[in-house]
Amino acid sequence: MSETFNVITHGVPALYYLYWAFYDILYEQYNCPSEALDPDELAILHFLASFVAVLTFGVSTLYHLAGRSPQMLKWDMTGISCMLAMCILLPVHTGFSCFPAVRALYEALFLVTVVFTTLIVHCDIPDELHVPIYTSVVGLTVIPLFHWMYISGEDEVRMFFPRLLWVYGSWAICLLIFLTKWPRRCNHELWHVLREK
Repeated sequence: MSETFNVITHGVPALYYLYWAFYDILYEQYNCPSEALDPDELAILHFLASFVAVLTFGVSTLYHLAGRSPQMLKWDMTGISCMLAMCILLPVHTGFSCFPAVRALYEALFLVTVVFTTLIVHCDIPDELHVPIYTSVVGLTVIPLFHWMYISGEDEVRMFFPRLLWVYGSWAICLLIFLTKWPRRCNHELWHVLREK
């Protein structure tokens, strides 16, 4: 029963993001908040974000269908690294569109971080180190967040604050569920349901 629920909580989001990947390309018209952003560039970024989500949830689905092999777990963790990168890169790219040098610096920082986390996952390090590594990566995201809040207008920050609260709140709840293993039988599935938001 647990593996079936795991496949559902991974497979349904994979299909959901696959739909949005093609919807973005075929139908979405992007109204850019800044003249510094090209609508085509924004469309490509949204497509890449959706595509990374499809790959992440697709690999996770295969991991649970294939009997949870150690090699598939490494690819599952790689997918988590890539999805975390897209959760960071898309807001950084759009939020710092008027500051290309700062944007490039933050993007390079997080790309290096994702490559680092991916390499660590494929090395033989203790599983206990995975959570502190991913928690550190999420912790790094507050640097561009506070920088963006400092340089943005109050109205823009107020507009995005509920979404930011939801993202960081869901990450915190996911971490709490993962660390405490509560509730025992459905913590992994609950973690994925919250992470998908």
